[in-house]
Amino acid sequence: MIPVGPVTVRRRLDASRERVWFALADPEIRATWWPDLSFELTSGGALREFWEEAGLSRDAAGKIDVLVVGHALGFAWSESGDRSQTRVLISLVSDSGETILTIAETGFDVFPDAAHRVRASHEAWEAHLDDLQDALAEGLA
Repeated sequence: MIPVGPVTVRRRLDASRERVWFALADPEIRATWWPDLSFELTSGGALREFWEEAGLSRDAAGKIDVLVVGHALGFAWSESGDRSQTRVLISLVSDSGETILTIAETGFDVFPDAAHRVRASHEAWEAHLDDLQDALAEGLA
């Protein structure tokens, strides 16, 4: 088996780390840029992303296992029907009044369609960060 991943996406955001964390942690604000995700912001808290669109759907669930308020959120999750999980770490670093947000997702190697999943995950993370960047620019977050 050829190793694949991890998926790593990084974005410099024109907002303070506190503001970006709030955009991630607050359900009402998060709904402006990632409406399909819900979670309990506690260690061990449940997390779910569900959507259906144009005959496609995603139903992924997991638990938060890394929580450093204002700095990092990590979780393991899996698609409905999968036997294995991927692990995600979202980290925020302050830099001169801006925030460097990094998302890393690992664990794709065990899936028979690993290359497809890596590509889809990368595209999805980029789209979420585009939406976050837009929400911050528009003052929604």
